[in-house]
Amino acid sequence: MSTHKLTILIIAGLVACNIDAAVEEYSNGRGGGEWSDPATWRSSKVPSPEATVVIGRDDVVLFDRNDVDRVTCRELYIDKKGMLSFKMKTGPIRAAIGGFIETYGTIRLDGTARRDDRIELHMVGSDPAKRTISLKEGGSLTVIGRTDTDDGKPNAIISSIRDDKRVQYDSAHIVAQRGSGLDLTRAHVINVAITAHGLDNTGAEFNERLNVTESLFTDNSHISMNGCDTPLIANNRFERNNEHTFFGGAIAMNGCSLPDIHNNEIIGRYQLAIYALQMNDGAVVSNIIDGAGVGLHWDGMHVMVQDMTIRNCDSAIQLSDRAAGAIDGLVTEGCKEVLDYQGFVQISNWITPSPPTDTSMISCRHGALELLNTSIEPEQTRREPEYEVLHHGQPYYDRWVRDGVPARPMIQASCYLVVGLNGDVPPNARIEVRTANPAQPIAAGAIDPNVRNSPALVGPNNLTPLPGSLTALIVKAWRTGQDGVVVKTPTYTVSVQVPGAEDGSYTTVQTIDVTPDSSWLRPALDDVTPTVTFTFP
Repeated sequence: MSTHKLTILIIAGLVACNIDAAVEEYSNGRGGGEWSDPATWRSSKVPSPEATVVIGRDDVVLFDRNDVDRVTCRELYIDKKGMLSFKMKTGPIRAAIGGFIETYGTIRLDGTARRDDRIELHMVGSDPAKRTISLKEGGSLTVIGRTDTDDGKPNAIISSIRDDKRVQYDSAHIVAQRGSGLDLTRAHVINVAITAHGLDNTGAEFNERLNVTESLFTDNSHISMNGCDTPLIANNRFERNNEHTFFGGAIAMNGCSLPDIHNNEIIGRYQLAIYALQMNDGAVVSNIIDGAGVGLHWDGMHVMVQDMTIRNCDSAIQLSDRAAGAIDGLVTEGCKEVLDYQGFVQISNWITPSPPTDTSMISCRHGALELLNTSIEPEQTRREPEYEVLHHGQPYYDRWVRDGVPARPMIQASCYLVVGLNGDVPPNARIEVRTANPAQPIAAGAIDPNVRNSPALVGPNNLTPLPGSLTALIVKAWRTGQDGVVVKTPTYTVSVQVPGAEDGSYTTVQTIDVTPDSSWLRPALDDVTPTVTFTFP
């Protein structure tokens, strides 16, 4: 073959490739229309599976097909103020995109019109990088469905194919960048990882939103947030029905402020169920975790964890040396390890059915821990060899280390005390609690440092205030010092006092000495069963 003919063939091949790569279909610029209507497109042709589709400014294209056995288009781009929506009240609707999706406009899936609608945006690209929805500044993705369907699953769906050779990694992505909005309500997310960067959900920034509620995440789906303000992740269920652990967190946060993570269920083999790094404030409330590698990993300041249940995890909770805040209402069950502790946190009302027998409940590495209303005993804790109360640069160093001496024990346990009176109870009685052994050198009228809220008035129900109130009696139990030495629980003298002859004076009429132990645990804070009872004739 001559060089001239070979050159002609090469040029022809390149032209053919460029023609194939340059197949683009633009919306009509006259307001759009239905996808399957040729009049919706400038070329007067419905886009082919090889087409790169562009929905232009001010055009609204309504997707109206069920592409279960074909690719809708190769790629999809939506200009600012352009919109892709999906037809309602027609049963199953599915768009299958063969590659990248980028929007400066709006994508909206709404399945609320009829319970038999099934509206789906499906990604079928050849690799995870091509299976991506990119929300640019001004862009938004809104998915809203209903759950009164035949299978009980949401009928508005974002999904992707999965590479079965990479079942432990991301299959596809939704990437929400600064200036974009993401709203998922009663959505079903299948094999899609959601990543949000720098979104402000306070309403202060135009178009920025990050709300994920009442949705179902299955297979390789999860949420990751970086530098977001006040994201809302609530009432969702994450299901990983696979024997292989997914490498990542079901809910992951890095450098976020005031996240609201509540009423979520995370079930299955995630490496981390809830993972938070370099956080500033946050609420993690009423979440249930079952079967993860780590239930909760928290690194950050001012966290509030409330009413959390963690079951069957390799490690229930990991707290870093930046962790500070409170955990109230915790249930851990069937976990191989329970608490790997660093930081400064109070844990209250911790229930531990079936605790591990071959390892410690609490592993202490740094910081100081307060326990209130738990059944944990000193022998269930372990001081790690590298333990130190604080190191320079750690939050709260100046507060907790005074003149080089730690001001807090490694662990301090405390108990609620509810005192009940039976019989002919004297009017206006009160209960005073004082440390009896070891004796405290306390001046008359001074506050006992081992006791809170004493004296306590006896109420109309003949009880002292119940836990959960601001005035419940609390007494210190055992503690472990910074050197790992356990100081045993003090003994307390509990006294019933009645008004004396002189105004403001009280007379002691009955006393009893008590020593708190694990039986003082009160699983239900509103339980009216007294810890200690006095009987009057």
